[in-house]
Amino acid sequence: MQRHHLQASQERITRAVENAEIVEGKLTKEQKNIDERLLFNAACYIIIAMGIGHFIILGLNALNIVIPAYLGPMIVAAIIRNYLDVTKHPIPLHSINVIGSLSLQLFLAIALMTMNLWELAALAIPLITILLVQTVVMGLYAYFVTFRVMGADYDAAVIATGHCGFGMGATPNAMANMETFTGANGQSPKAFFVVPIVGALFIDFCNSAILGGFLAWL
Repeated sequence: MQRHHLQASQERITRAVENAEIVEGKLTKEQKNIDERLLFNAACYIIIAMGIGHFIILGLNALNIVIPAYLGPMIVAAIIRNYLDVTKHPIPLHSINVIGSLSLQLFLAIALMTMNLWELAALAIPLITILLVQTVVMGLYAYFVTFRVMGADYDAAVIATGHCGFGMGATPNAMANMETFTGANGQSPKAFFVVPIVGALFIDFCNSAILGGFLAWL
């Protein structure tokens, strides 16, 4: 960003601040009024998306189309969210986030409880070597490929920052990277639209097609 003298436009910064204030006001109101009804509604949305999505996966499997099990619920959840936005129906976003955070923490706790960390001690040096090489390769690729292909502007710099997080971890890492970067340098709505939808949805379809194709070819 410093080498190419990039910066976010003042118009985008102003618009992002206004939108953030509106969202924060709505979120604060829901946080104050969160109760059993909101949590129950949020759980129902999640259960409906998971249930219908499960049958979508079963239908695709019957057609010999294999995709990750969570993609079905993700598609249904996207449809539900867009429908509720169009119809102006209130969505208990904070309650859904609360349930998601609790579920994630329980999942991590269960996963770590069943992991024998001492069995990985012999792999410490190979893992560190792989991590160092991956860091260098990811940094070079983000700078010389991602940044330039995305337009070599401020939005491209933010997307490259998110790509580093995604390449070294997953979509939540990419979001954390971009939030930290834009918090210090200015907002980039384009990056926050492109990276999550590609990293959390489109890439799974591409991976399924690529992996399935290679397995069929081999």
